[in-house]
Amino acid sequence: MSESVDPGLRVGTHGAATDSDCRDWGCDRQMVRSFRQQWPFPQTLTIAAVQEARILRDLLFQKSSQAIADVHSPEWQEVVDATVLLAGVIGGLGGANCRTVAAHAVHNGLTHLPAAHGILHGEKVAYGILVQLRLEEVCQKSQLAETARQQLLQFYRDIGLPKSLADLGLNTMTLAELRQVAEITCQPQSDIHRLPFTVNPDQLMAAMVSTEATRESTASEPQSAPEVTKAQA
Repeated sequence: MSESVDPGLRVGTHGAATDSDCRDWGCDRQMVRSFRQQWPFPQTLTIAAVQEARILRDLLFQKSSQAIADVHSPEWQEVVDATVLLAGVIGGLGGANCRTVAAHAVHNGLTHLPAAHGILHGEKVAYGILVQLRLEEVCQKSQLAETARQQLLQFYRDIGLPKSLADLGLNTMTLAELRQVAEITCQPQSDIHRLPFTVNPDQLMAAMVSTEATRESTASEPQSAPEVTKAQA
């Protein structure tokens, strides 16, 4: 596109201006926000992103174990390509609603704990995905979310991803620390509020300590957070 074009006319698909447009043309972020408000993100692209995410999920389920076992294998190359390239496509198509939500919000809350500073970003987000699914079970009584969480738990066992706070090395976290993380995660500007239902700190705490709940135990969903340790709150 010619550089003579008015920056105010340079917008993304269906009129959705992007942050890169803002950087490229020097227009201010308020202009970008006004474009986004005037032209909401197309629902069609969100649906397309979800379908692409299912393809990525299935590929990871099928090939991750073999890829980890042999980093010189074609499976390794496929998994790396899919994780980097296809995940980028999903984020581009789906926008912010398909990028962060509760999983990254939980990651962001955990980063405020000194004990979590040595934990890899991906490990915290992997745990955060389980928390998000658990929230859907607790808050929406979603059987689909419960099935997806059980499927992920098995996958995590197979490839060594953390399934709980204990797996993250946070088994000595106090109730006060858990509440601190939950309150930070539930701040008004948090991406957790992109979920299609309201989440409060107590619900989040309950989900964070029950990511490995079995199918039998989900019959009585926790409505408030149990103790993590006997340390004083």
